[in-house]
Amino acid sequence: WEEIARLGVPIFWEILGLPDSSEATLLAQLDRLDRWADRHPEIPCVYTHGFAPGLLREPIPEPVHAILHRQQFLIEVLYPISWGREHEYPYTELEGPLRTLVREVGASRLVWGSDMPNVLRHCTYAQSLEYLRRHLRTIGCRDVDNVLSGNLRQLFGIEG
Repeated sequence: WEEIARLGVPIFWEILGLPDSSEATLLAQLDRLDRWADRHPEIPCVYTHGFAPGLLREPIPEPVHAILHRQQFLIEVLYPISWGREHEYPYTELEGPLRTLVREVGASRLVWGSDMPNVLRHCTYAQSLEYLRRHLRTIGCRDVDNVLSGNLRQLFGIEG
């Protein structure tokens, strides 16, 4: 981890509730990630695939809350790949969870992901982009362009 920190390489975390897919196991894995982050706060991270909407309801479980409030983490907003299995575009039910993310994390730490080409099972690429643009504007988020690209450009040191 010292070499990763020295190089400034961001770590992309995909946390699954393994060995089973229960919420309790996922929360235990998030607690483990939080303990890792305690030891390595200088390593930039992206929490991929984001948090399921059910984990963003009050009260937010402590391991989720802990990761949301770690400044070293960007949180990916990637709902169509999972939410689209059972919900129709434009995913209006996601407005509440998105509002929670903006409130808890701020737009400066949210990043959009498409999961192309897998998302095509549930919506088009354009829809996977537009649902987020639409909902973020609806909840008053002024930094939509940063969520869609600017925050990752900054993470990788890519200009304009």
